[in-house]
Amino acid sequence: MLTTKQIIEALGGQMEAGSNRLQEARQGKIVRVADLKYLKEARGREGLQLGLTESMAETIEELTDVFLSEGWDGIDELADIAREHFVELGEATSASAFGQLLRAGVQVIANDWYLRTPVSWPEYVQEVQSDKRQEFYAPLHRSSLPKLTRPQQPYKEQPLSGEDIELINKKFMGGESFEAELWEDDQTGQIRTRAQSLGEAQRIIEEIYVAGRLQGLSNYTVADFVVPASQYRTRNAVGSVISTPYSTNLYTTGQGNRPAAFAQLNAVTFKQARAALMNALDPKGIKILCRPNHLVVSTQDDQNARTLIESDYWPAVQGLSGQTASTATSGALAGAFSKNTFKGLVSFSVNYFFKDWAWVMMEKKKGPVFQRRAPMSVVQEVPNSGNSFDLDAIRWRSRSRWEFDFIDSRFTFLGNDGSVAGSQ
Repeated sequence: MLTTKQIIEALGGQMEAGSNRLQEARQGKIVRVADLKYLKEARGREGLQLGLTESMAETIEELTDVFLSEGWDGIDELADIAREHFVELGEATSASAFGQLLRAGVQVIANDWYLRTPVSWPEYVQEVQSDKRQEFYAPLHRSSLPKLTRPQQPYKEQPLSGEDIELINKKFMGGESFEAELWEDDQTGQIRTRAQSLGEAQRIIEEIYVAGRLQGLSNYTVADFVVPASQYRTRNAVGSVISTPYSTNLYTTGQGNRPAAFAQLNAVTFKQARAALMNALDPKGIKILCRPNHLVVSTQDDQNARTLIESDYWPAVQGLSGQTASTATSGALAGAFSKNTFKGLVSFSVNYFFKDWAWVMMEKKKGPVFQRRAPMSVVQEVPNSGNSFDLDAIRWRSRSRWEFDFIDSRFTFLGNDGSVAGSQ
């Protein structure tokens, strides 16, 4: 017996040629009578061309007649009538008769799995919408500080300063194709649900891209996908050009958003990262008042991060940096059983595509942006043209357009780009 979802999508496929698809019905909203009338009239004109058997077309027409005569206006009633009037079909028969109609739900399935794929970047990256090829960002830095002004003395004006950033949207495409016989004869249901793979792949590419750029890597490669280097450029407080998102001189000479030597995440490097961000300077040499509140780590540091920021008691060895409990300096803060002052300071996320032991501290939703021009979409090649016609194949492709990069990297601190190995 056909499922309610298949019935609804069959109706939607019938109306696609000359009316809006039954999106409202899928959402449980009112079904318009005008659409159903079109469906009835379209039976002779388009029914067979859309892959329906004669008996199926008659069943749909009968269903429409019942629906219109009774005057019901909700999708629940439609589903009840459908269950009573649709005939049972064997799996092989339904696959060949309704293949194209079932494929009408490809976009719905792909979108569903796109949203369900567990990625981390929306937790700490701001997403913005784009409506053109590229977007320009010109965030101004804070105004200069007021000066002490004596009576009858004119005040001194300060020039504006800011960033000049351009993000050009990139296109990302993927797809799959297989023989029509494979679609028709598949008894496991895996082929018919391949649309979920298209949605998952688009979401995963976003996570990989964010991971590469957030780690400051050049041509970061996962499988056969290469993340190009960031295009971010700025000047520091002494006017020096900074051509990468992370630099030991980003704020001013000798003060930046990365250490001179990368190191594993621990209590000491955690404190150093927070202090560096809290002392971040804009190009005028004024503190930007960054409030670091989020940590992004690799899978290797998942447990370490939890221990560091969720333990009730101080999670490190007693004493100062480099000391052991037996050699701890008297009077050092955070002795045994002292309260963990890191708890509650930051939240954290695990990016599965960070290099081992890489970690970043940041003020979330500030600095980098995910700019989306076109959402993920899935399109099937028209069956009566191209390779679908010549090779009797079923072909789908997915597509999206977006870009991710830094607008201002001063709110992000790179503690380790994965080049320094750690230990559990």
